[in-house]
Amino acid sequence: RRSITWRITGYLLGFIIALLAAIWLCQTVLLPTLYREHRKSTVASIVSEIGGSLGAPLFSRTVTQTAREQSACIRVLRLSGTEILSLDFMPYSALHDYSKNELLALCQEAALNGGSLTRIYAMDSLRLKRLVPSGVDAVLYLRIFQVEGREPTAVFYNSTITPVDGMQEVLQTVLYWITAIALAFALLLSFWVARRTARPIT
Repeated sequence: RRSITWRITGYLLGFIIALLAAIWLCQTVLLPTLYREHRKSTVASIVSEIGGSLGAPLFSRTVTQTAREQSACIRVLRLSGTEILSLDFMPYSALHDYSKNELLALCQEAALNGGSLTRIYAMDSLRLKRLVPSGVDAVLYLRIFQVEGREPTAVFYNSTITPVDGMQEVLQTVLYWITAIALAFALLLSFWVARRTARPIT
């Protein structure tokens, strides 16, 4: 009976430990990558909404509100070189300083890439590095929209990717407590389940 009880306890504890290890891996190692991919997806969704409202009566007001809420730099450019809109609510934005020729060069690169282009880069402003020594990354996203009856139009979007260093430290502290409580609870529950299972078998 003792052998069966401890074996079942070991199996259940092993499962709990493996589950906790997977949670630790996701929260501490994979979190920056997962957050970055989530941020890229969010930016692509925002640009899709902007492109879908091209030509709408309140287009300028809607995009201005989006840029202000997201602290982003947004530029809308026809492929002929005419700039429709230029909004800069992002501190240290690289997109704001791009010339029209540089924007059109990005459009050509996006056209070869299926109509969209994503770039992740490190913001190298010395002033910003004094504020955030660990560094800040930014995402630059471009998508070309083909609206019926209108010239092809490119929407450029530039915003920061929030550093997750501080968030990881908080999550690790929380995970320490969760792990300790979960292991203690799992040990008691596993032993109780194992005894209940082993008794009729014995």
